[in-house]
Amino acid sequence: METTTVIEHLPQVTAAGVIIKAIIILAIISAVAGFGTFVERKVLAFMQRRLGPMHVGPFGLLQIAADGIKLFTKEDIVPQHANKLIFMIAPSITAATAFIALAGVPVFPDFTIPEFVPVLGGVFVPSIASDVNVGILFVIGMMAAGLYGPLLAGMAQANKWGIIGAARTAIQFLSYEVVTGLSILA
Repeated sequence: METTTVIEHLPQVTAAGVIIKAIIILAIISAVAGFGTFVERKVLAFMQRRLGPMHVGPFGLLQIAADGIKLFTKEDIVPQHANKLIFMIAPSITAATAFIALAGVPVFPDFTIPEFVPVLGGVFVPSIASDVNVGILFVIGMMAAGLYGPLLAGMAQANKWGIIGAARTAIQFLSYEVVTGLSILA
């Protein structure tokens, strides 16, 4: 049986395959996060001797969707003297760096979408979105770049306490990165 490498698959990789992988990963992570929140609420309710979320759907299973709807319909509150653009874009920077870091992580095996699928039939979906030779360093670097979101949000507030909090968060992120990098090297 002949073995193939990632390099031989590169000509087959298309933007559609990478976008499909990104959508699958985003859906999986969102589902796991929602289910984790539901389980956390149920466990906390058990520890406090109460029922937990039970009113939305059977056994409270639609609480995940209710929480998502509530989250996306909330009002965005921006401090009065803050730079609104930077303050609003800062969480997106943090989320984007977290998802970009997953580009170098093989989450599922390579596969090709079957030919009978109308539009995307035959599209090769790679296990990794980018063929980076130094994949783990790429992941650590993107995780380190995630500290710019909280730092920008704190600095955009034009408030000394916001800046102090942002600096503290940035220092925490950096200290975690040092430990993560050293544990990977070990």
